[in-house]
Amino acid sequence: MLRDGNKTAFIVLDALVTSTPFIPFVWSPSVSRINSYLLSLEMRNLSSQEELEIVDLTEPVDLWIKKGNVALNTSKGRVEHTKTLAHSFDVKYNQSSINIEIDVLGEFKEQPSLVVYLRKEQEPTMDGDEKDIVRVIPQLHHARNDSSEQNSTTMTSDEELAHPKVLFLSNEMFNGTAAGKYFVIVEYNGTMSGAEVPEENKTVEYMFSLYTSECLYWNEVNETWIGDGCVGKRQRVLHTA
Repeated sequence: MLRDGNKTAFIVLDALVTSTPFIPFVWSPSVSRINSYLLSLEMRNLSSQEELEIVDLTEPVDLWIKKGNVALNTSKGRVEHTKTLAHSFDVKYNQSSINIEIDVLGEFKEQPSLVVYLRKEQEPTMDGDEKDIVRVIPQLHHARNDSSEQNSTTMTSDEELAHPKVLFLSNEMFNGTAAGKYFVIVEYNGTMSGAEVPEENKTVEYMFSLYTSECLYWNEVNETWIGDGCVGKRQRVLHTA
């Protein structure tokens, strides 16, 4: 449905989404911030093939963008039962989304439960302070129905995106102020089943992986890649939306 002033018209749209690893406008200094595929969207009137200007949308357009081959920032952690281990990292850009993945190593009789505390600018207090972001790893979530697998440019629900090992923070959460130093505390507090921790599993080793990403678009007026108004609400290791 298209509106022009007080006039409303219903037309059939022809949408073309193109994904490419080749980035244009390489002369712009801002191109250094791009390390993913480039996605372009074109909409036309199906009957006339007239290209339509994409403005004043009543709802945002969701697109999946394939990430580039960027190595994750990883480190190994080792934490004893009832103890904690601290990590820290820096985020460079204000429009960033943050992904933290905790992958427990080895085999266990009872699946360990780790509590991850995250806080910006200072260490988490671990006492229920509302500024602490808390996540249990692995988190419980509804099983995904494999028959509903969708491709990289279709809508996918937040539930489908839930990953038991990942703490994901959208740039929308930070309201354009994500840049800064972050502190993480990992606590080994028990087992997922609630059973007693076996003696041979009193210590857990894990891989701590971190990556940040931005949602950017080419601003034709300023001739630069910017992220104003572009929100990455959902994300996977290979794609962001």
